[in-house]
Amino acid sequence: MNIGFDGELEEFVQQHYSRLVGFLELRTGDRDLAEDLAQDSVLKLMQNWDHVRSLQSGWGWLVTVAINTQISWWRRLRTKQRNRGFIAQQTRLTQTSEYPVEALSLLDQLPEKQRAAVILRYYAGLSVAETAQALGCAEGTVKSATAQARSFLRKTLVKEDTYVS
Repeated sequence: MNIGFDGELEEFVQQHYSRLVGFLELRTGDRDLAEDLAQDSVLKLMQNWDHVRSLQSGWGWLVTVAINTQISWWRRLRTKQRNRGFIAQQTRLTQTSEYPVEALSLLDQLPEKQRAAVILRYYAGLSVAETAQALGCAEGTVKSATAQARSFLRKTLVKEDTYVS
């Protein structure tokens, strides 16, 4: 991948791009959309690289931008749907996904705040503080949402005779 900027930026993108796409796929349930959102986020990273390179967590900045990009995309979509007078079906995963449909189905059952907290904490690997910053909420909210989500997932998996430690 030749970005045309300095090697540090290129290395950063190579290090985080796949993880960013995976994170966005978990949030959206759509691999193609995740790729598009990741590319938009990387463009914003390129435009702000001088600032981002000085931050303690460039990955946290990129995840926050990706979340905001996804939220903007969903808002534009909802506006289009309202203007057309109908509600479109939510896009589902294609067979090219690396995630089992069952796992994504369980994540889909969680409220948005819990789903976002789980994905940010356990997939993106953000700390509680970084997750709170990305979601625009208090650290206690992140801890609570994560605990509630884990409890729900544990109970659901146990009902399906699947062992969860």
